[in-house]
Amino acid sequence: MQYRPWADGEITTSQLFFDSLPRYAYKLTNLDRASSPEMLPDPDLWFEVEANATYLVEFSLFAGGATGAQFQGGWGVPFASSVTKRRGVSGPHFGATDDNPINIRTTVPDVVTTPLAFGYRPAGNESLNHIHEEGLLETGDFPGVLSYEWGQYASSTTFCRLGRGSWARVQRLA
Repeated sequence: MQYRPWADGEITTSQLFFDSLPRYAYKLTNLDRASSPEMLPDPDLWFEVEANATYLVEFSLFAGGATGAQFQGGWGVPFASSVTKRRGVSGPHFGATDDNPINIRTTVPDVVTTPLAFGYRPAGNESLNHIHEEGLLETGDFPGVLSYEWGQYASSTTFCRLGRGSWARVQRLA
C-alpha cells in the first residue's frame, strides 16, 4: 500500500498524501570515527518525524572496522517513542571475524536505542559488512528526529567506518 489508510470522513490534503510517501536518505561519502566509543547521529541518515505517528523504518548500511575498532550502532528516536515490533537485524554478530554465514545475527530485542556491536572482517575498513535493520516506530506525544547513531564499540585509534552507499527509508503508516 503506497498511502496510509484514511479514516471515514477524514479530510485529505495534498500534504497528507505527500507525508504518506516513503522518504529516503543516502550516504554519498564514507564517514570514519576513531578514538571514541560515543554514539553520535550520522549526519546523512536522519528524518524528522511527527508526534503520535507510526512509521516503517529501514536502514541498509555498509559498515565495519578492523580488530579493536568494531562498529556499533543503534537508533536515535524522539522522546517517548517505542518500537512496536522486533527490530530485525542482519549483520555479523559481535564475535565474528570472517564471512562464515554461521556468524550472522538475524534478530535482536526491541530496544533500538541500545547499541549493537558487530563483528569485523580481517580485511578491515576496506571490506565492509552489510547490516540491515528494520522495524516499526511509534512516536509518542513529541515530534523529533529519527536517526542512525553509531560509533566504535571500544575506543581505538584505528577508525571504524559507515560507508557510502548506505541508505535509510521511512514511511508513515498512521
